[in-house]
Amino acid sequence: MLNQLFQAMIVYTRLCFFKDSPASLPYSHLQLMLVMGICLFMRVIAFGTTLKIDWTDKIITSMASLILLAVFIYALLAFNKKPDRFHKLLSAMLGVEIIVSLIIYPLGLILPNNQVPAPLVAIIMLWILSIKGNIFRKGLEFKFSSSVLIAFAMECFSYIPQSLIVFSLVAAQAPVK
Repeated sequence: MLNQLFQAMIVYTRLCFFKDSPASLPYSHLQLMLVMGICLFMRVIAFGTTLKIDWTDKIITSMASLILLAVFIYALLAFNKKPDRFHKLLSAMLGVEIIVSLIIYPLGLILPNNQVPAPLVAIIMLWILSIKGNIFRKGLEFKFSSSVLIAFAMECFSYIPQSLIVFSLVAAQAPVK
């Protein structure tokens, strides 16, 4: 199992540099659950550093975000009559998120004030959208430009729970007149 996970991490890394496809990933429920757990942990930690909220809210929000991501991918595949690709496509999306996070988080720690400059954030976001667009392109057999737009919609859709928490915190801190 450990060897299989290591091989999957190699595929996830290759996906980040546009050198592989989700079809190269093994079909393993255990691996998908493990990748989902790691991704959930990383999202909770990342979300926890940006806002000072209760741990249960962080976990629930991160879980809801992952569920929305899975629903979005499944609905997209079902609409295109390719639901059999769900397992590998979800695994690829989450694995790539883990690899990119392992690159970005240390970068934020070494920069002054732990803040990544806006131009670098824009470049990283374009890279992430390109990676996920490429995964959709290979998984759905779409044009690259359409796939990047789908990846953008997916990112917006999967962050709805986090934005709801942010808006509720802002509303709670607003002075009452």
